[in-house]
Amino acid sequence: MVNLTSAGKVGILFGYCPQQDALDELLTGWEHLQYYCSLRGIPKQYIPEVAADLVRRLHLESHVDKPVATYSGGTRRKLSTALALVGKPDILLLDEPSSGMDPCSKRYLWQTITQQVRDGCAAVLTSH
Repeated sequence: MVNLTSAGKVGILFGYCPQQDALDELLTGWEHLQYYCSLRGIPKQYIPEVAADLVRRLHLESHVDKPVATYSGGTRRKLSTALALVGKPDILLLDEPSSGMDPCSKRYLWQTITQQVRDGCAAVLTSH
């Protein structure tokens, strides 16, 4: 068992999607993904590939070049979830990740989360 306060020291990576999206309204989806990839230590040459994979998995293609201020609530949730997935975390903490999403988007979200769990990631979800 690992104490949560020392988890980072032993190499456990967390992904977090808060209930209130912590997104910068002026940045695009690509800019958010590139920034988070840099923060997570993804080598610069792999950032476009990692970001594109997350965009594809969460079906953000038609929005990723636009400022977040133009996003619907469901699209903001998809981007927030994508940011939580950067770096293949060991533990995902997702607070109502599907809130505001249409049924099709929810399906892709759950498929993505299920695949993360199959790959060995633990997921903690909240929902109403």
